[in-house]
Amino acid sequence: MGGEIGNTMAEPNWTEIRSLIKDNFREVLSDQVFEGSAMLKVTKAEMLDKEKGGRNLVISPVLYDKLKAHGAVADFGDVDINPNPIFTAVEYDWAVMYCSIALGFREINAAAASDLALINLIKQKVEVGRMTLTDDLAKSLYNDGTDTKYPHGLRKLVNVDNSVGGIDSTNWPFWDANLYSDVTNYTKANLVDPTSAYYCLKLMRKLHRACRHNNDDPTIYVFTGGWHDIFAEELEPRIDYTPKDIRAAAVDFADFSYKGKAPMVEDDILTEEAPGYLFAINKNWFKLYIDPEDDFNVGPFQKPANKLDRVCQITLTCQWATNGRRMLGGLRAAAAIEN
Repeated sequence: MGGEIGNTMAEPNWTEIRSLIKDNFREVLSDQVFEGSAMLKVTKAEMLDKEKGGRNLVISPVLYDKLKAHGAVADFGDVDINPNPIFTAVEYDWAVMYCSIALGFREINAAAASDLALINLIKQKVEVGRMTLTDDLAKSLYNDGTDTKYPHGLRKLVNVDNSVGGIDSTNWPFWDANLYSDVTNYTKANLVDPTSAYYCLKLMRKLHRACRHNNDDPTIYVFTGGWHDIFAEELEPRIDYTPKDIRAAAVDFADFSYKGKAPMVEDDILTEEAPGYLFAINKNWFKLYIDPEDDFNVGPFQKPANKLDRVCQITLTCQWATNGRRMLGGLRAAAAIEN
C-alpha cells in the first residue's frame, strides 16, 4: 500500500482491486445478468454470439432474391447463364452499456484496514451493478429504437417500412418483418371469441405461417401477462407439462408450447415495457451479439477531479440483431388486454 487518502491512512492498491473484480466477480456478473429475466435466460441458452467484433457488427449473408438464371431447356436449347445479385449483408452499430462502481472516500477509509471488509464492500457494489445491467439489458430487448444509444430491440426489428442494419425496408420489402398490429380489433373480447376473425388461435396460425419458411419455424414465443392469460384460457385444457426439449427443460418457465414446437413464455419486462405485444422469435435468425473485446470489461479505478472518491465502469458492448427479419413476427393488441 502507498499514498494517502484524506491524509488519514494508506490508500488501497487500485490495480489489485481491479484485478480482484475481473478475476472473481466478472464471470459471475456475466452469468447472473442473464438470469434476470425469462428472455435473458433463453438468450444465454440459445441466442448468444460472442464471436463477432470489429468497429461495427456485420452479419452476412442476407438472401434477398432468387436466381433468375433458371428454367427448362430442350435439346440444343440455350440456357440463361447471366448472374444476378442474391446476397447482401447487414451492418449494425454497436451499443455500449455500462454501470459505474463508485467508492466514497469514507467507505474506502472504513474498509481499507481490512482486506475482507474491502472485498465485501466491492462485492456489494458489483451486485448492485449486476442488477442495474440486468434491468437495462432486459429492457433493451424490447427497445423500439427511439433511444438510439441503447441496443435496438424487438419493437424496432419486428416492424415494417423502417431502416434496420443499413437496409430500408420501405425500398426493399423483403426486409420487412411480420407485424400484425390492430389495437382497435385485437381486444380481449375478440381474442377469446372463437367466432371472431380476431380469435387468438386464428391470429397465431396466421403469424406462425408468415414466419415459417422452408420448414424453419419460430422457436419461441414471448408475450405479456395479458396474452398469457388469454392463451391459458384457450390452451390449458390441452397443455402437456412434460418438458420435451432444451428450451422447456433448461429455462423452466414455459407454461405451454405452440404446435408442440415453440415454448410460449411470459416476460414481465415485456408487460412493463410494451403492453399488448407478442413476438415470434427464431433462434437461428435472431441473437444477442457481444463484442468479445468488451464482454463485461472492468475499467480502471479513477479519481474524479476535485474529489477524494474512486469510480470505475463495467462495460458491455452488444447489439440485438437479425439477418432475416422475415423470420420474425409479432402481434400488437390493445394495451387493455393487460387489465
